[in-house]
Amino acid sequence: MQKMIPCISLLRKASLLASFILFVSVIGKAQIAVTNTNVANQLAQKLVGPGVILSNAAVQCNGNQSGIFVASNANLGIDSGIVLTTGLAATNPPNYGVNGAQINFANANQGTGGDADLTVLAGVNTYDRCILEFDFTANGDSIFFQYVFGSEEYPQFNCSNYNDVFGFFISGPGYAIPKNIALVPGTNIPVAINSVNSGVIYPGGALPNCTNMGPGSPFINLYTNNTGGTSVTYEGFTHLFTAQASIQPCSTYHLKLAIADGFDHILDSGVFLKAGSLKSNNVKLSVKTDSLQGGIPYVFEGCDTAILKIHRQIFQAVVNIDTVQLLISGTATNGTDYPIIATNHIFSNNINDTLKTINILPINDLITEGTETIKIKLKDRCNNIIDSVTIYVKDPPKFTLANNDTTICQGYGVVINGTYDP
Repeated sequence: MQKMIPCISLLRKASLLASFILFVSVIGKAQIAVTNTNVANQLAQKLVGPGVILSNAAVQCNGNQSGIFVASNANLGIDSGIVLTTGLAATNPPNYGVNGAQINFANANQGTGGDADLTVLAGVNTYDRCILEFDFTANGDSIFFQYVFGSEEYPQFNCSNYNDVFGFFISGPGYAIPKNIALVPGTNIPVAINSVNSGVIYPGGALPNCTNMGPGSPFINLYTNNTGGTSVTYEGFTHLFTAQASIQPCSTYHLKLAIADGFDHILDSGVFLKAGSLKSNNVKLSVKTDSLQGGIPYVFEGCDTAILKIHRQIFQAVVNIDTVQLLISGTATNGTDYPIIATNHIFSNNINDTLKTINILPINDLITEGTETIKIKLKDRCNNIIDSVTIYVKDPPKFTLANNDTTICQGYGVVINGTYDP
């Protein structure tokens, strides 16, 4: 079947050398700046956030298909992240010709072939794949990430055979068969041209191509019309979606982020993934004192208290019990130079149990020792060291009085002079 393009889109067919997505608007008010890269670890690390540790990143994209982006005043709903496309990840701003017809696009025949998993989702052959994949472990019992899917197929090829598609496949314990979690919210329907669009059917399209995706499709209320947009070349994209999967904490899983053209190479699509949004429950440390030296907090023996806090960051509605461990070292001795600090701390399955506070008051042992250190490392439930703090402990401050002996009557005061030696 040959792609039948309405009059306004004949310009598209002739502009296959034109480019894609984003960039600085002419007036400079809205922009998305893309830096092309297909370095797998660079892309994956940009996506990963708290509570997730990744390894073995790999990519199947040409260098101009993927990149890192930063958005300013754009209508995308994401301020920064990575982008994977079936065409070109970075181009000039969109521009418009006679009657407002768009005349630059993201088209590129990348020649990277299709993807079997995406072909099943789309129901048609796929082409120009771009895939980022990696292994990961996580602290919590769920992982999340946020994304927006956009396309040049919108809106003229709604409900047609040209069903460009994106998938987020997880495999590992509990997922013997890779499962796609890039789904229309509240459904098991994959995100694609035919599942989320404007609902307007152009010549060459047929409503059953959309309704066959699943009940409620096409989801008009989850679609953003970007016709005439000045920062993103795609004429339409989805709302900001969240993908989620249940996992076994500390077990190794594999993630495959994949996008491909459906049915032909022409008119391309992309998925924007929010920086740091692939996350799970996490723990971290903070410490507060009244004074800093070289950016490191310090306290005096017998005078000050260092307030150490263990924070549990929760990103899900249901949580399990979390046990974390403190590794304590340094030249100051736990239980001798300061009251003993417990090494194991347990957070309950109460979602409001998010903070453990430990007061550290160094003991004045009347021995001049100079500056000592308390070093605390935090291990998560997966036995990874994920945070650390250092606290200086100083001898009590000395004040040398310079005044001569002076008699002071009740109700009166005297000005004293001296030197302070910290």
